[in-house]
Amino acid sequence: MKLQFTKLPSVTRESRWFYRATLPDGRSVTVRQSFLTDLWEYQLDDYGQDSDVHGGYDTPKAAMRAADAALFPKPTLADIYAKDPVKACRLALRRTAKLPEHDRLEAIDKLLGTHGTEAIRGDWQNGYWCDIVAAYCNTGDTYAVTVLQVRGEYSFDHSRFIVGTMGDFVERNEMSDPGSNPPDAE
Repeated sequence: MKLQFTKLPSVTRESRWFYRATLPDGRSVTVRQSFLTDLWEYQLDDYGQDSDVHGGYDTPKAAMRAADAALFPKPTLADIYAKDPVKACRLALRRTAKLPEHDRLEAIDKLLGTHGTEAIRGDWQNGYWCDIVAAYCNTGDTYAVTVLQVRGEYSFDHSRFIVGTMGDFVERNEMSDPGSNPPDAE
């Protein structure tokens, strides 16, 4: 919990104690027991302007945790991706590990907040994959870190997921393909 609450005596008859935490920007959060319902509630004091009261908690700790979660929400994978793309991609792979292979890349795309999934096409492979060599979460940048799903031999059950860039994957596979013709040098 990021908020550090201090227990203070109440000056009213409505409750004996209340808890207060001060935010770095000077605002404060108060947790108190409602005199009407005996349930605990929290309220943000926004520079002298009281905000809505959020209540219905059985214990002061529960109200404190709710206030903490409301003021300091956990970052999404899209937020983490902006700071550390490799970490975000690995977390997305872990969180989707139990999904079926054919749904997994779409789920990763949603978690990372990328721009859909795209196919990397090459020579004809087989009747299942056709000419798709791999699929990836489109970041909008060829050399931005993303998740790639590399095709298997026959179906999604044999594919594998890797963290890398689409550009590096294409370059590496063009060089390793003995049947490919290098571009004409000018």
